[in-house]
Amino acid sequence: MPATNTMLARTVAALLVCICLHELYARYRARNLPPGLAGLWCPFKILRENPWLKMLQFNRKCGCAKIAADLLDKRGINYADRPRSVMAGELAGHAVVAKLHEMIEVETRRTLRLVLEDPDRLQTHVRNSITLRFAYITKEGADPLVELAELANSQLSKATTAGAYHVDIMPFLQYVPSWVPGAGFKKTAAEYAVVAREALETPHKHAVSQLAAGTALPSLSSCLLVLSMPDLTEELEDHVKWTTLTLYRGGVDTSSSLAYSLYLAMMLHPRVMKKMQQELDSAVVTSRLPTFADRPSLPYLEALFTELFRWHAPGPI
Repeated sequence: MPATNTMLARTVAALLVCICLHELYARYRARNLPPGLAGLWCPFKILRENPWLKMLQFNRKCGCAKIAADLLDKRGINYADRPRSVMAGELAGHAVVAKLHEMIEVETRRTLRLVLEDPDRLQTHVRNSITLRFAYITKEGADPLVELAELANSQLSKATTAGAYHVDIMPFLQYVPSWVPGAGFKKTAAEYAVVAREALETPHKHAVSQLAAGTALPSLSSCLLVLSMPDLTEELEDHVKWTTLTLYRGGVDTSSSLAYSLYLAMMLHPRVMKKMQQELDSAVVTSRLPTFADRPSLPYLEALFTELFRWHAPGPI
């Protein structure tokens, strides 16, 4: 027994020495690096809840506002756009958004009608308008497929929050049995995995069934499936599932966030809303809603949406 205690004490002492040496080395290296987080404990310095608040504090302490202003404000025009490729777009056929204009316009009109009828559920209407497009039209109100995707996205955000789970810092913890004290993250991960798999399979099955019935709407999922037939392997089908789900996950939060920002901006700045309304009334016949064909006649509206990206960027960091 004494020998066991001695061995344990030596192990703990060696571990502490290693940690101290690692911390000293990290601080030594940090002297030649730009200001920021450093050391073994840096992930623990970030809040689990609302981590962007802590990052904002670090930014004010360590960041250089002048450099950021020079790059993003004074020279922002250099980085605010991407080169246009006529070869890849107009000629090679990769500019496919125009093919979906009619579908987008129909969905937009439906969303505006729902907002007019039930403004208290604005967030639900906006979220449902960012449809999954697995050949799917959302139901008015609470849509089960959208709710499922929302839950999966929420769990993904929680799982990837910096410093939220020690297993991200010490990967060997993934092999610890779930009954060990402190390993509750494994149960959480199992629950998240079930939801993620359901969010992957359910919309894909709907798209496949619509294709089989001949009633599929234009969508990335249906397009990929049609192009893959009759040589659709299990591996390729899995790629289709993950591609469509990843694209939806990557765009739904940012798109919804910008839509919310628009409503907020109009409430805070009625003068801007009035000017935008005047442009719409002068460019569009009042008996109809605007379409993509009216876009060249609405420069103020175009500038307003561009400003939303700067004013309320979806990424808080």
